[in-house]
Amino acid sequence: MFRRLFALAAMGALGACASVSTDTVFTGEEDNILVVIRGAKQSAYIDGWGFQKVNVDTLRFSSDSFDVNVAVAFSQKMAIPEGIDTGRANYYITTNEGPGAFAFTRRTGSSPTVPVLNCYADGAAVFQLRRGVVNVIDIDDPRGRKTAERIEEEVKPALAQYEGITAEVVAAPVTHFVRFEMGSSGDVYSRCPDSDEVLSVVPAAEWFRDNPERSGITVIRG
Repeated sequence: MFRRLFALAAMGALGACASVSTDTVFTGEEDNILVVIRGAKQSAYIDGWGFQKVNVDTLRFSSDSFDVNVAVAFSQKMAIPEGIDTGRANYYITTNEGPGAFAFTRRTGSSPTVPVLNCYADGAAVFQLRRGVVNVIDIDDPRGRKTAERIEEEVKPALAQYEGITAEVVAAPVTHFVRFEMGSSGDVYSRCPDSDEVLSVVPAAEWFRDNPERSGITVIRG
């Protein structure tokens, strides 16, 4: 049942994401949340990043999830004003029904012959998303070393194109890392994670201390 709910929630969230446009109004009073995601420019075969809601106290995933479409044809990529250099990264904008802790669990795509799944089952970063603000996730900088600077120099100028988005812009902090099982069969949504069970939770400070040279979002299976 969890697998089916997971797949339906992911597809439903992906469809809802298409509603974000330059006409979008977001003042911070809405029930849903707004998320801006920064990540390295993707190769042609990558089409999406997946986030799954998790309860780090009960060690359980819920069926609430959202996917970020980075495929060229259906990309949720934000336009960046001329003169702003984002280096090797793109920004994407999406919505979700509610706040909470969301683990960056997977990256999906397809090669000419087979589906591609990178599953962060050995260490998925958990971002805390808040209601009432624009949450900025930097998946290439989970330690947040440059996020504040990027918000001022890149995110806010880009969001200026969305006249109706007036809420405060804040960094979504990484609070924990979670480990979970990856399935060996089934579609990409049901395989990563394979069930609603979280195997272990590590506070972010402890993870970063024990993995000083690792970003935390490079541990993959698949």
